[in-house]
Amino acid sequence: MEKNVCKSRSFKLWYFSISHRMALIRSPKDNIYANNIDICFDAVEYIDCPIVLGNIEIEEANLSDLEYVKTKVKSEIESSKVTVLVSEKSRFYIVSNTVKIVENKLDYMELPLCYIKPNFV
Repeated sequence: MEKNVCKSRSFKLWYFSISHRMALIRSPKDNIYANNIDICFDAVEYIDCPIVLGNIEIEEANLSDLEYVKTKVKSEIESSKVTVLVSEKSRFYIVSNTVKIVENKLDYMELPLCYIKPNFV
């Protein structure tokens, strides 16, 4: 699924497990959209975003983003681990090993399979 599909939908931080280090940002299905769009994160190290994000764009981290995140996590971070969520001209950050965007018809509180499968592939 393309990252720009997120621009026309409203998203929320739907699920976070500290013990499993997983996060889910979801745009739930409704009367207009037949499917959920889930952005799944595995091996989460840092989250800096509000619960309600609204419309988002997903971008790669620039140097300024990396410097900001580095001050928060107090260590070096690979740019590939930083996901930048842009909403309402604000930049929010999630540091994780893996990001996966999936479209599905899961029920309201059902989690996508990417959380069940080993190695989050």
